[in-house]
Amino acid sequence: MIRTLAISLVLCTALATPVRADIVLPPISLYVEGQRGELRGAAPDRATFVLRNVSDEAMDVYLFRVNVQEAAMRVPLTIDRVTIGRRTVRQTVRVPARSRVRVTVHFTIPEQYQGRASYTIDLLISNGSFGGWEASPAELTRRADGPEK
Repeated sequence: MIRTLAISLVLCTALATPVRADIVLPPISLYVEGQRGELRGAAPDRATFVLRNVSDEAMDVYLFRVNVQEAAMRVPLTIDRVTIGRRTVRQTVRVPARSRVRVTVHFTIPEQYQGRASYTIDLLISNGSFGGWEASPAELTRRADGPEK
């Protein structure tokens, strides 16, 4: 009986002891900075982002989706193509150490959202195991000569 009581006291003490877990987030190594832009007429919908690598190593960044913010939700859009300058590139972009790459992401805004005067576009990425990343959306406006709903 004494053994059972001693084991019970040890278990109760172990269960009553608060457990502490420190979660250490990786340092931010990539900033995704959305740029202001204007959508015009029948031109393809697009948003420009600057990928800024603040680490000491080059990284490959996969651009896998854009979202248009609609009220309290985000509507996913498929990326049609990615360009750097006038050159079409793959959705995986190499960002050299301590540098910036300006990418334009082309997509199609669904017809039910075409009549809006402004859009907020998020770019979702994956940068492998190179640490954290922080993003700001691109803010787009549509000229009056753009498609109407």
